[in-house]
Amino acid sequence: MRVKGSSPSGAPTGAHVPAPSPTDLRRELDELYRTHSSSIARLAKRLLAGVGDPDDVVHDVFLVAQRRLHVLEDPAKAGAWLRQITVYVVKEQRRRARWRPWLVRPFEMPESVAPGASPESLAEHQQELRRVEVALATLRKEHRTVLVLFELEEVSGADIAELMGVSIDTVWVWLHRARKALTRQLREEGT
Repeated sequence: MRVKGSSPSGAPTGAHVPAPSPTDLRRELDELYRTHSSSIARLAKRLLAGVGDPDDVVHDVFLVAQRRLHVLEDPAKAGAWLRQITVYVVKEQRRRARWRPWLVRPFEMPESVAPGASPESLAEHQQELRRVEVALATLRKEHRTVLVLFELEEVSGADIAELMGVSIDTVWVWLHRARKALTRQLREEGT
């Protein structure tokens, strides 16, 4: 693995460090996966405590690692770096597990509103859907866009940032503000 400020062999370099080739990055990522995937899966399973899929966490951890491999300065700290990413990914999955059903539920037809359901069930579902749609419509355009893409369409924050031409930090700020505003709006309406 390369160390920032050194050549791939570890020798110090001048002011310019050439970017590693995609093949080198792939090899580094493969080595990280072979070395750490089982411990990351174990950690994920323990952190999730039955809420979520450890395999999904491992997948997401190594996607983050792939995007951020260039910041890993000390190969000896790769395990700690991956554990830090794992804690973050689990935290995000647990947060989404709490948030997503509350937001998504009105947009999906529950079994109680399946064909043959009572007119009352259908009317309740339609009313709940309308309340969420009205609340979403009150959000600023960019807040609504980020919330819908992230929570309903499950687009990553990085992809949203690229799509909208903003920084990833801006995406997280807008998402936080959208959640807060939507929660406030729905509470005011009695949902």
